[in-house]
Amino acid sequence: SEIGERIYTNGYDLAIVWRMIDDKAVVSFRSAADSDVLVNIIAQQFGGGGHPHAAGATLSIDKIMEWYN
Repeated sequence: SEIGERIYTNGYDLAIVWRMIDDKAVVSFRSAADSDVLVNIIAQQFGGGGHPHAAGATLSIDKIMEWYN
């Protein structure tokens, strides 16, 4: 959360931060409270959810690899 906050408070509309846990990517989406970017909508596209300006999703490595093929 702190890393995401530093990104969106430095002039970006959206911050995406992730970490790998075994074969899963745990993804965190953040945007400023006064932003029009609603990250819960983005997270829902990946099976996740959350609040309008703080949300997340977990993706399998297989799903991520589909994007590169």
